[in-house]
Amino acid sequence: MLTGDSVLSGIEYVRSEDCNNYEIAVIQPQINGFSIVSSITATVSSNNQTSIFRVTVTSSPSNVAAPQQWLAAVGSTVQLRAVTNTCWTFNEWTGNVAVNDHTSANTSFVMPAHDVSVVAHYTASTTLINVTVTASPSNGGSVTITPTGTLKCGDRITLTAVPVSGYQFDAWWHNGAVVSRSPMYVNPNPGEYTAVFVQKTNNETTTPTSTASSGTCNITFDIIYGADAFVQLSDGTTLTLTPSGFNGVQTIEKACGTYGYTVSKNGYTPLPGTIDAHRNITISGVLSVIPNNIPASWSLLFSNNPVKSLVIKPQLIYAGTTANTIYSSIDGGIQWIDLKSVGVLPNDSIIALAIDPTNPQIVYVGTNNGIHKSTDGGLTWTFANLGGVNINVLIISPINSKILYASSSEGLYQSTDGGAHWYFKGSPGYVIYSLAADLVNPQIVYVGTSRGVYKCYNQ
Repeated sequence: MLTGDSVLSGIEYVRSEDCNNYEIAVIQPQINGFSIVSSITATVSSNNQTSIFRVTVTSSPSNVAAPQQWLAAVGSTVQLRAVTNTCWTFNEWTGNVAVNDHTSANTSFVMPAHDVSVVAHYTASTTLINVTVTASPSNGGSVTITPTGTLKCGDRITLTAVPVSGYQFDAWWHNGAVVSRSPMYVNPNPGEYTAVFVQKTNNETTTPTSTASSGTCNITFDIIYGADAFVQLSDGTTLTLTPSGFNGVQTIEKACGTYGYTVSKNGYTPLPGTIDAHRNITISGVLSVIPNNIPASWSLLFSNNPVKSLVIKPQLIYAGTTANTIYSSIDGGIQWIDLKSVGVLPNDSIIALAIDPTNPQIVYVGTNNGIHKSTDGGLTWTFANLGGVNINVLIISPINSKILYASSSEGLYQSTDGGAHWYFKGSPGYVIYSLAADLVNPQIVYVGTSRGVYKCYNQ
């Protein structure tokens, strides 16, 4: 079972492998900003044909579901499924292929010997939806929804937050998470939204000394992302903010007066400010993550077998696995096809991959038994010599695609005719872990070894 989601389009998919069958389910999670279940899916049953063509499925209107593409073998059965929801009703399928029932959301067709383009047609409904807004604190600013009155599917809804004097807008919150840092949030999902406002602080670098006044005042710190943050006042008082979700809250009693303060937390930019406490006061603010500490966004594209080699050319990806197979994607990793299901792969361990920089249909694979070459995007392969050699690295010169370099435990090999012939270039005397081709002279290659980097000149 292969599952994943795409950072490029927000599409989820499911793919199940059982020799000659695979399923692709593509789900567009939002339509006009609303979380819905509208989707177009397909199941492809392969009959081991080696001729494959492209299937493209789009929607009308175009914003119902994202365009989808995948490959299918000639003669295979492609099943289509359009999932409707409260905002959209399915009408019919149209395209350059005859489907079994064009008015059914669940239908199929037999893959012809040409590219197929299919359109799923929908009608928008007028279902009413509910969006509400509040301000926090309530005196920090005003919030509005447009259009006013009753809201329905298809409306272009805008939430607007306007702070009052002394406050600034921070974020829109929904279901316990920040959904926007802009005071204008367009096309929200149905539900409740809170506009968070924070008091403006004095960010001068000089910290004032404390100035005592008569009486005592309660000073409350309410800092977004301030859970367990450390606060130090200019008179030396320190405290740790008590977690309240991601936020930090704490109240202390001090002599009324003026104090400088700094809120600190590992991984966040310190938040300085000034307290003019002549009455009970709440200090609001937001800790900002230091840019280099922001976690990267990860998105699983597929999870089947361990991947030992990976090469990419815009939107085209090849992944070699330890299960002696290669997966390819023509849409940046949204959908994948097992090349073993539509062609004949080398029966060897896939260790290294390389794409011709001038022709993405030309692919080389380094295995535990030499090198193989494909000129049709991985559907068929020919042996490219070095039989019996366990290839661990394989690269192509970026300025002359006929020149390739490969390495093994024995040393370095070079081909100057696209893999037809190979020449042993010797060894630096240590295990080769990596190769890099020179960007100016294709006869120069850099070799990373267990003892450092070597530069190899080929005459």
